[in-house]
Amino acid sequence: MKKTFLLVLFSTIISWNALFAQVNLPMDDSGEIVFSGVVQTKNSLTADNIFDNAKEWLSTKSANFNRSNSEKNMQGTNVWLGTKKSNFENIDALFKNDEPLKLSDKEEKKIIGKIVNKYTGGTTGCIRVIYLEYDLIMEIRDGRYRYKIINFTYTHYNQAQGKQSQIYGWKDEGNCKSKGALTGLLSCEHCGKEFDKFYTYINSDMAKFIDEMTISIDKNRDSDDW
Repeated sequence: MKKTFLLVLFSTIISWNALFAQVNLPMDDSGEIVFSGVVQTKNSLTADNIFDNAKEWLSTKSANFNRSNSEKNMQGTNVWLGTKKSNFENIDALFKNDEPLKLSDKEEKKIIGKIVNKYTGGTTGCIRVIYLEYDLIMEIRDGRYRYKIINFTYTHYNQAQGKQSQIYGWKDEGNCKSKGALTGLLSCEHCGKEFDKFYTYINSDMAKFIDEMTISIDKNRDSDDW
């Protein structure tokens, strides 16, 4: 009977921990979150072709660099919480990414872009609305380019008041504070299930973003001869 009880207790602990396990994000040797890779272009593109395609992509497709998981929790109003979509109009404006292209050096064949990603959680719970900001760095050669997506930072807001607030606790400090490097947030020991969904979204959206990048850059440019 005692062995059975201990086995059930042990299984419960494992299940509980698994429920609140955080999804792993890729990290480099220094402990920074980095999505990276080398892409071989399918078309025979020169470094100049790739550079021009990447620059055009970063300059003309704003939706790719102002991303979001969903607006479902910000629709309409919530009388009890006082929640309105209009609460976030000014905050959205603060994080609007009007100029994703931060640097384009054709001589060095290097491009740096900025991405903003708005993650809407629930109307209750720990994670309400998080604005992620991160950089895309591209180094280009003939027929290929290397990308790194790095420098992840976050800012968390409570959608009821429309104010920046800590994710957990009464004091805006520690690993669950309202703003900082995403690597620090990985050490927040609370609200594991919500963080699991958040990190799952980051991984899935990053795969989508990289796919969009690859398709947009790997194309033959129209000839100027006419």
